[in-house]
Amino acid sequence: MIDLLRQWEFGNEFNSNISLEHYIACSLGLVRKWIEAMDVTGEPLILDSVLLQNPINELLYRNAPEEIIMQYCSLLAKAFSGFQANCIYLKRDSAAQAVECAARAKGVNWSTRVAALIARTPYGLAHGLEGIDGMIRFFEHRSRIEKSLLSNPLMNGKIYAVDELHWDQVQERMITDLDLNLTPSGIRDGFVQSRTEVIEEYDQTLRALKINKKPKA
Repeated sequence: MIDLLRQWEFGNEFNSNISLEHYIACSLGLVRKWIEAMDVTGEPLILDSVLLQNPINELLYRNAPEEIIMQYCSLLAKAFSGFQANCIYLKRDSAAQAVECAARAKGVNWSTRVAALIARTPYGLAHGLEGIDGMIRFFEHRSRIEKSLLSNPLMNGKIYAVDELHWDQVQERMITDLDLNLTPSGIRDGFVQSRTEVIEEYDQTLRALKINKKPKA
């Protein structure tokens, strides 16, 4: 049974059953269901990379065109337009620096393991990525996409330079900037209106999201 279910493992970028089209439809569908079922209390809700950065990884792994990634992320942003959401981007000087920091936090084997994973993805094979240098090239591409997304007014992006020696000051700036003084009723009114619009737009946008396929030889 486990082997049967593994054929449809959603987060497996090597799974040929989960094509680019399937990933887009399934992941947007999950967001739609989550928004429909969300219990809005007025309390701040913090979502880490699972909502935006991980999908960008998955789309890039599958060698998705940047236009498709931008459309996908714009739809995500519209889905949360009624929540007065903010997209926080912690900026480092370079992708290499970010990789170095992640390796320190996640252990000595993290870099080699992730580099090998990226090299075997459709993106890695198409771009000839190998080793740590290939991994850094992948994250440089992702960083360019992320910075382009932050210029989209729908993202409501805020950029903070990472300063590990003064991280408490960075946190204080973020807390001050994000103090929106929201009330539960204000959030709920916006949420109800947004939910109806998002469901309608989800259906329209998903139908319009076309993937350019190369003809079979």
